[in-house]
Amino acid sequence: MTGIAVVIPTYNRLELLKVCLHAVRVQTLPAQEIIVVDDGSSDETVAWCRNQPDVIVQTTHRQGPSAARNRGVSVSNAEWVAFLDSDDVWLPDHLATMKSIIERCPCAGWIVGNAIITGPHLEPLAGDQGFVRAFPVFRRDFRRFMRFFPHDPDSGFWHGDGRLQALSGNWLQPSGLVIRRNIFVAHGGFNETLWRCEDMDLLMQLVRTSNATLSLRKTYLWRTGQSESLACDRHVMLLKRGAVGVIARSGCLLAAQGPLHFISWLGSLFRHISDYFVSACFRRIRMLEGQPLIQASLQSAIALLNILTPVFLSRILKINEFSEYRIFGLYLSSASGLSLTSGFWSLLPFWKTAGDEGRKKTFTAFRLNLYFSAVYACLLFALSPLGHSGHSAFENILLSVAVFLSLICLFMEQNIAFNGRGFLSAFAVSIIELTKVFAVVSAVFVSQGTATVFLIITVFQSARTAALLFLQFRFGLLNKAEISIYQTKSVLREAMPVCFAAALIAVSANFDRFFLTRALALEDFAVASAGLLSLPLVGFLEQSVFQRVISDLAFSVAAHNQSEIFRLLKSAVRQVADVAIPVTFLLCFYSREIIGLLFDSRFAGASTFLMIFSLLNLAALLPSDLIARAEGNSKKILLFAATACLLVCFSVVFGFHVASAAGAVAGGVFGLIFVKGILTAFELKRFGIFFPSFILSAVDYKFHLPAVAVPVLINVVCSLSGAGGRVSFIVSVCAAAVFLIHRFTSRKSAKKNHF
Repeated sequence: MTGIAVVIPTYNRLELLKVCLHAVRVQTLPAQEIIVVDDGSSDETVAWCRNQPDVIVQTTHRQGPSAARNRGVSVSNAEWVAFLDSDDVWLPDHLATMKSIIERCPCAGWIVGNAIITGPHLEPLAGDQGFVRAFPVFRRDFRRFMRFFPHDPDSGFWHGDGRLQALSGNWLQPSGLVIRRNIFVAHGGFNETLWRCEDMDLLMQLVRTSNATLSLRKTYLWRTGQSESLACDRHVMLLKRGAVGVIARSGCLLAAQGPLHFISWLGSLFRHISDYFVSACFRRIRMLEGQPLIQASLQSAIALLNILTPVFLSRILKINEFSEYRIFGLYLSSASGLSLTSGFWSLLPFWKTAGDEGRKKTFTAFRLNLYFSAVYACLLFALSPLGHSGHSAFENILLSVAVFLSLICLFMEQNIAFNGRGFLSAFAVSIIELTKVFAVVSAVFVSQGTATVFLIITVFQSARTAALLFLQFRFGLLNKAEISIYQTKSVLREAMPVCFAAALIAVSANFDRFFLTRALALEDFAVASAGLLSLPLVGFLEQSVFQRVISDLAFSVAAHNQSEIFRLLKSAVRQVADVAIPVTFLLCFYSREIIGLLFDSRFAGASTFLMIFSLLNLAALLPSDLIARAEGNSKKILLFAATACLLVCFSVVFGFHVASAAGAVAGGVFGLIFVKGILTAFELKRFGIFFPSFILSAVDYKFHLPAVAVPVLINVVCSLSGAGGRVSFIVSVCAAAVFLIHRFTSRKSAKKNHF
């Protein structure tokens, strides 16, 4: 009778080892020997094993799993050896299945078993199982691996040449390996210099000299998700780097066996190297996900690039009309359209916590977002926004399509951000947007036609949409669900008040521009528009910070936990204030220098508008409807928005009659700050929080006062020394950047010390 010895390497896994040994003992075909090799455990593993009469105990001193397995084989006496990691579990018929394959295929020298992939508690994972789930090479190169599966499913195993498949990647897991002892010894066993990918290295050695045999029947449980495993997520880069080394070192020996093998080896080596660097990049991105300032900086940098590129192009190309700048960037000026669909993504954090029902609502909202976006794009085309400039219908179609795609992208970006992948989304979008800007600049210098520019914009918006769709389905964020009339009504009932509220907020934020286009001549409006440019960093940071706090705030509001509400709001506002206060001061104090850098002398008067408009950043410090959003109270959000809209519209009209265009802008800015302050005070009062004390506590004087005072001193010094205002501005920007970097790094170190 064929005898099989079982070799089990282990390290500090006594409880898992007990489960593992029980699975060996209940095999329908008993093992000839059970050898446990302890690799220097600090728990009671060795003492417990020595009390087991059916276990042969061997010890090594942290030499790694390869050395432990080799040690076990060296003391075995059986003809065949089966390996089993101490965190995996065999099904009762595992050894019996292997024995039947040995008897039916006498030429087999080694057999690779099939597994059921489980979580840390041995619960089978959903989706594909077996080889397809366990080894990426089966999914990546399925046609090549199809030959592993016989036409006759009753045979239960495959036997043949596996060299080309081994070059594609690993498909051997030690817990499923059964091998003749003499073959294992002849190949030198596992490579003891490798703590990871040693199974892949052994596979490369075995397929060179013998045929592979695969058992198609799933006969063991492969446990994943163990935090202390050598193959856990925190060690994944070591695994990928190890795989590159094995392919380069052991794979080249296989590559020498023929031209086809050499080509496969080159392709595999390139794929593994690319996978390593791409994974390293994405791993770094995941590390930055918890840093809202970095995400906001990336988003604002790309937004600024989109805004400023046409401004500089108009100067370089000597375009006299400022309206040309507006034509270049018109597809971005869809604030009202964006707000009409924002009610859907505003409710994403609540749907996220609702399980399957929430996923259905998310998919329904995505479909409705498509319909709303299409309607808005059609209205945009019908109104012919470029008609006054004599542009063709083709350009209007391109503009409408670009806006339609922008609205879809916004929903997907928010969905990805609410699921903890905001920086990844911003990173992917930034690469596409950066490429788009270079393409637009190149096209303008070659052909100054706006049709070419709009075509490039539309193409890159399509690429942006495709990239975000890929991320949605990659992370399972838009799993298709059956949409019912009831579901649609429910989503609309929840979202429409927020949609209308967002539309009113958009009107509030843009009413000064809407009003001034009617009240001013084109030349005067061009000057005012130039002054209404602001650094988008504060807006993106506010969105990112408040997005992250809303879930925790919802729990605290439900529990009426006053101290926790105060802490969460103060922390969020302080993070925004770290950027909003220095940025507001720089824009206000150096408005003349900024306008001079961006525009020619015709727009010198725009500095007054920029000075006033920059104060709008301070409104980001007032979380007026954040508590209402945490409660999911869409009616209150709508009420707040309607109040803000009415007061801002009145302030703009009143300010225009008092001080013309500057009064209108000031009325809009101060009206919005005033109403947000009143609404914030009203919300805080519900929880016994006094508004002035809240604002004073949110301001960090040790940081914010120096961040404001240092640029003032720089300006004074530069003025006394005769240096120009631009020099003072550049030095002040550098000083503010130093303050922000110091603040950011000190916060990171404080978090590390806390944990």
